[in-house]
Amino acid sequence: MMQNCPAACGSCTASVSPVDTSSNYQSILDRHNKYRCMHGVPLMTWDDRISQNAQQWADTTGTNFEHSSLEQRNIAGIGYVGENLAMGVTDAKAVDAFYNEIKYTSGGRVTQFSSQTGHYTQVVWKDSVKLGCGINGQLLVCQYGPSGNYDGMFSYQVLPPSVPESQCR
Repeated sequence: MMQNCPAACGSCTASVSPVDTSSNYQSILDRHNKYRCMHGVPLMTWDDRISQNAQQWADTTGTNFEHSSLEQRNIAGIGYVGENLAMGVTDAKAVDAFYNEIKYTSGGRVTQFSSQTGHYTQVVWKDSVKLGCGINGQLLVCQYGPSGNYDGMFSYQVLPPSVPESQCR
């Protein structure tokens, strides 16, 4: 959740500027995979159906900064997808803000859901291997399949960093 500030706090205001979505999507995927590499979990692949769903929500909600419903996140053949939102930053810097919630963990470990770490845990959730994002103005919607952040699964799905950042691109 970003609104022209370096933290995913949702307490800042957004400004509008042109967005080059074609290059943003690749940088967003690459940044997710850098962090996932650091945690020793499978890399993500881009999924066009998830991206279309994320774009549909970005277009529907417009400049409203709110999550889609569970019904909206149930994609045939994929199931439920997780969702991270950012406002004001629609490139890899948004992924950095999601991941930087690691500072609220115990060395990257999480045992239960927390609103302070929910973006981070979705980024590195081991079984979430498909990514799709949509952009509308300064709103970024990223969706993850299959979804993460399930109670009772954090210890198995959110692994601490084990690979130096220098070894991950």
